[in-house]
Parts: sequence; structure tokens; C-alpha cells
Amino acid sequence: MVYRFLIHKRRRYGKIFDHLSKSIYIKGSVLLGLVDPDKCNESDSADLASAMEIGGADAILVGGSIGAESEVLSDATRSIKKKSKYTRKIEPIPVVYMIIEPGQTAGWVCRAIPLPRGKPELAVIGALSAEYSGAKMVLIDAGSESQLDVPSELISQVSSEINIPLIFAGGIRTPEQAYQAIKNGASGIQIGTAAEDSEDALNCYAGTSNTRVS
Repeated sequence: MVYRFLIHKRRRYGKIFDHLSKSIYIKGSVLLGLVDPDKCNESDSADLASAMEIGGADAILVGGSIGAESEVLSDATRSIKKKSKYTRKIEPIPVVYMIIEPGQTAGWVCRAIPLPRGKPELAVIGALSAEYSGAKMVLIDAGSESQLDVPSELISQVSSEINIPLIFAGGIRTPEQAYQAIKNGASGIQIGTAAEDSEDALNCYAGTSNTRVS
């Protein structure tokens, strides 16, 4: 998976990772918007990123499972920079990407064996290995358009065992689902398909990510 992170100028504290870390510390969680250039042309990618910005996304990820590479990825990123207020700085962040059931397109492209939802201990092993290997974040993805519920127990066990941010993605379509992920320990959520379906979606999720769960 290839992702590029863009961050809002007015919220910049320095490096992108530092910004995300401070946002998690201050707000309790972060909201990441995903723009998939394979699903949007350059203009639509920029419009979607702008809507995410207005909706309160802490950062934008540009990438996807298929088709989002080379010139397509670069063109979309340039288009977003021109139209949005996100900084021109792009920073590599070591992120371990873990796929859980059902996996969807991402699992098929990666030829992965998705981690079973009923075996959270396996996800814990993977997440700890990521942290010990130097990863700065763990992103657990159920796959685009997953229809399964948020894996609360898996998120809870993984987040309680690692000391780096855990981001959950895949099938989050309602603020209630987003809140459930954060309540169980996720440091942030990634929204892609829901925002593609409705540019107003991020406004709903922003309130969730701004609510610290005690």
C-alpha cells in the first residue's frame, strides 16, 4: 500500500508525525481522510480533499489498493496541493499495515491471509512485532466497504499492549461505528468510502474524533 500524508498548515506543529501525536494527546484521537486516485480524477480528488479539510480531517492520505501508483498518485497529490490548504511537505512515516477479516480488495491485492477477528492475540503479536521493529503506527484494515461490525475486542487487546498509535480502517460508515473503535482504544480512524459517497460525511466523524473517551 502506498500512502502520502498531507497536513493542514494552520495545524502544523512541525513534522507530520509530531502533529498527529500531539492531536492524539490533545483530542484523544485523530481523523484521517483517504483519497483514492483510482476512484477519482485529479479534479475530484482535490474536491474530496477540500471537503475532508472542511470536515475536520487531521490529515489526508492519498493512495489505494489498485491503480494508485506512479503518475496517477503524483498527479492527484499535486492537484490536492493546488486546491487545498494542506502543506506541500510530504513525510515518510513507518506504518505497519495489518489486514483483518474480511480483507476485501486490499487483502486480495496483497495476497494476504487476513487475521481472524476471533483471534485478537494474533493481531497483538503482529502489532508488538511492528513496534519492536521501529514502526511509528499500526494501521489495522478490515478492507474497503467491509460490512462486518467494528472488531471491538481485537482493537481493545491490541491497543492495550502497544505504545504506538493504532489506527482502524475498513467499513466505518457511521459516527457510532467510529466512536466504538475509539472507545475500545483506537488512536484514530481512517475514512475513505463513506467520504466518497457523501462529502458531508467527515463533518459527522469530526465530532467523534474530537471527543476524548475516558
